Amino acid sequence: MSIPTVSKIAPHMLRLISEGEYYRLGELEAVLADEFSLTPEERSRPRPNGIDVIFYHNCCHAQTKLKKEGLIRYERGTLREITPAGRRALT
Repeated sequence: MSIPTVSKIAPHMLRLISEGEYYRLGELEAVLADEFSLTPEERSRPRPNGIDVIFYHNCCHAQTKLKKEGLIRYERGTLREITPAGRRALT
C-alpha cells in the first residue's frame, strides 16, 4: 500500500476526533497508521529532505487543513476537538 495523502487522511482524522476523545497528534498518527494498515517501513519512510517522516508530515498537514476549514480546534493547547461545523461535515 502507498502512504496516504493529506486528502485521504483528513476524513479519517475528522471521524476519529468526532468520537469524543481528545487526541494529541502522535496518538492520531498511530491510530491512523493502523487504520491504513501501514507497514513499519511505510510508517517511518523519510521525506526526500531526510528530516521528516512522510506519514507524520501528511498527518500534520491534514490537521492543519481541518483546522483552517474550521472543522476542528485545539483544546487545552495540543488536544484536538471537533467543532459544530466538523460534525455537520461528517453527515
